[in-house]
Amino acid sequence: MAFLKNTWETTIKETKSGAVDGKISIPMVITKEGKEYHGFVPGIVMQDIVNKEIDACKAELDSFTKKRVKDMIVKKVSFPNFPTNQQIKENFEGVVLIKRILVRVDY
Repeated sequence: MAFLKNTWETTIKETKSGAVDGKISIPMVITKEGKEYHGFVPGIVMQDIVNKEIDACKAELDSFTKKRVKDMIVKKVSFPNFPTNQQIKENFEGVVLIKRILVRVDY
């Protein structure tokens, strides 16, 4: 696995939905609700990661997402079609951060 410029890449051996040019871009979103930050991945069913500090929320969300993606690969679960940044901004209030993870797909 390679970690490059906020990009986490791994290889998947079969075709997955949502791939563009052999890669799937998975958004990690953090919103501010009141005095707390809520982290989640739109398209993946999960409980929001809630923290009062954005850096802690970011770290927990990053760790959760990497683990979930690895589990999906091992279990050969297809990825959903993830929304664009514009769609995220239109559909969720209080968005303060959108960070994407690129997962390379081998066909």
